[in-house]
Amino acid sequence: MNLLYLLCISFIPFTTMIMGRYARFLDADLMFGLNIIFIVVLLAIIFTYTDRTKIIEEDLIKNKKNIYATLIIISVLTFIVTGLNYSIPGHYIYLYLIIPIISSVRDIMYRKKMDDEISA
Repeated sequence: MNLLYLLCISFIPFTTMIMGRYARFLDADLMFGLNIIFIVVLLAIIFTYTDRTKIIEEDLIKNKKNIYATLIIISVLTFIVTGLNYSIPGHYIYLYLIIPIISSVRDIMYRKKMDDEISA
């Protein structure tokens, strides 16, 4: 599972280059979107596997709902952006920049919640 995940990660520069070089062709954007979707799905599978086999760290078990919710949000956003960019020509590809922002904001919110629980 990790090797497949790393394989998809290693394709990011390639799909980005294809998307930049052949921006007029929607298939290039679709290839990038599918790569991101595969990464998120494989990350969810790896996290589920480590959760079920109990080899996951205690801090992540507490954060399990937040992690699954973030993965679902990123997956849905990736499907939407890929679909919009593939079906309606435009600059929807820039919406991929929202993904790290969403992940970071959710992480900050979770850490603040944990700090509030510890101090209470």
